[in-house]
Amino acid sequence: MSNLVAGCDDGEPAPTAITIAITADKAPALVAFRDGLDGEWQAATMKTPTTFEAAVNGPYVITVACEDPARGHFATRQIARTPDDEHSVTVQCDSTPPTTHAITGHMMQAGRVQLGGGSDTSTAADWDFSIDVRNGTHDLMARTDDRIVLRRAIQVTGDLELTPAIDLAQEGAALTAVAFTVTNAAPAEALTAVVDLDQPAGMLPFDVYRGPIAAATVVPESALTATDAQRASIQATSGNQLRALRRSFRVGGTTAYTLPAPLTGVSWAQTDGNLGVTWSSAPEFDSLVVTVDGASADGSKLQSHLLELSPSFLAASGARRATVDTAITGYKPEWKIDLARQYSRGLVAERKASNEVATNEVAETIMP
Repeated sequence: MSNLVAGCDDGEPAPTAITIAITADKAPALVAFRDGLDGEWQAATMKTPTTFEAAVNGPYVITVACEDPARGHFATRQIARTPDDEHSVTVQCDSTPPTTHAITGHMMQAGRVQLGGGSDTSTAADWDFSIDVRNGTHDLMARTDDRIVLRRAIQVTGDLELTPAIDLAQEGAALTAVAFTVTNAAPAEALTAVVDLDQPAGMLPFDVYRGPIAAATVVPESALTATDAQRASIQATSGNQLRALRRSFRVGGTTAYTLPAPLTGVSWAQTDGNLGVTWSSAPEFDSLVVTVDGASADGSKLQSHLLELSPSFLAASGARRATVDTAITGYKPEWKIDLARQYSRGLVAERKASNEVATNEVAETIMP
């Protein structure tokens, strides 16, 4: 980052420290923070095994390391903010998969079935499906290329066979054809439309359509409830770059999309064992995220590192660069991604406005 240091002029009172509350759903292995753009890393104050506090006076970075040695999962989350941002940080450390139950049934047509966070697909008609689903009340979606079924409020408390069989010819509604357009696509960009229905947090959305923008299909009004959130995203890809605009969509809505300006000049470099990224320009964003993912040689250990930078932090640093810093006292070698092996890295800028989400991403896999 830059060499700016939080401080005050002679004769002015020292700024009042701000307390940052850090909460995890499972006891983390390490919680540290840096006060100031170039401050030394120090341990956060533990209040309980899952709650911590950090007193900061200016721009700061929080680091939370989570480990699950039994499963070989090691995750590091870093959040770079200023006191102008919110004063709480919540991190998910528990990577234990939820208990699930086998939900089975029969579908008359070839197609796809989704229930909760699971799915099953067949290219042959008259087939049996089996989906692992966690406890709770879930909707079911079944679809072919031109029809869809939505069964509501299925209670899952144990293994369950769904009846009657899914027959989209009898039970389903016809999907509605929609032609989307893009006003600012570059000649080299490939365009894809993605239509889905949101599910509760933590579950993948229902996958309604993915394909050419001029031949999309969406769920008709007759099959939706007032609270259903159908969203249509137009994605433009060129090489390792993606830019997209996602917004709520109902039949009769606006089909013309203007994509966000691209990230440009993205470049990666290693310095003192840490991976850094620079960029020359970026569209307006709410958050900028650096992601790095790797694995051990035998695949038994998976490491992930996510660095999220707020616009105010980047404004304070005055720089278009970020460093994934792991030179922290107590940071274990097994948490660190081996940059000499195959790994993946990405830079993602995102902005939310009203019912729209604009995304820019530059991502690549590096071979050893």
